Amino acid sequence: MFRQHKISGFTLIEMIIVMGIIGIVGTIVYQFIVQGNRVFTQSRDQALAQDTLRKVMDSLAKELRKAQNADNGAYLLEGAQEQSIIFYADIDNDGDRERIRYFLDGIDFKKGVVEPTVNPVEYPSENEVISPVVTNVRNQGAIFTYFDENYTGTEDPFPYPINLNEVKLVHLKFIVDVEPNFPPDPISIETSVMIRNLKTNL
Repeated sequence: MFRQHKISGFTLIEMIIVMGIIGIVGTIVYQFIVQGNRVFTQSRDQALAQDTLRKVMDSLAKELRKAQNADNGAYLLEGAQEQSIIFYADIDNDGDRERIRYFLDGIDFKKGVVEPTVNPVEYPSENEVISPVVTNVRNQGAIFTYFDENYTGTEDPFPYPINLNEVKLVHLKFIVDVEPNFPPDPISIETSVMIRNLKTNL
C-alpha cells in the first residue's frame, strides 16, 4: 500500500493574515520611529533657538544700556511700544550714533539700523538696513515693558502711550516656540535693562 504524505505549509489565507500582521506591526514601528525623530529634531531646534535668543538678548541689552542722544540732538529714545523699541547708540564704535529699531514682524523679531548722514545730520528711514535676529517668537503680549529707575520687580509697567522722558528701565521678555503644536514646551527668557545715561539714583 502506498501512503499519502501530507505536505505542510501556509495556505493563501494564512499568508494574507501573516502579511497583514507584518504590515500593521511595520506601520506601528515606522510611526514610532518617525515620532521619535520628530521629537529629537524639535528638541534640537528648540535648544538652538534658545542659544540664539540668549545671544540676541545679550546684544540688545548691551546696545540699549549704552543708548545716547542722537548725533542731531534727538532724545535717546524715539519709540517705546509693546513689540518694538527705537533708540540711538553707537553700536559699531565708529563715533557715530546709529538709530536702532528692534521690532516684531509676524513671528520674526528683526533689527533695523540707520547710519547718520552728515551736513546736516539726519537719519533717513529709507536707509534702514533690516535683518532678522530671532524667528518663531510667539509673544501674544508685550516684549518690551517700561519702568522708572525704582523698579523692584513688583511694580506695574507704564501704561501706553509711553512718556519717553519717564522711562529709565526696559524689561524684555521673549517667548520662542519652534513648533507650537508639539513638544517641547515654549522657551521664555526675560531680563531688565537700565539705560545708563538716564540713571540718576547712583
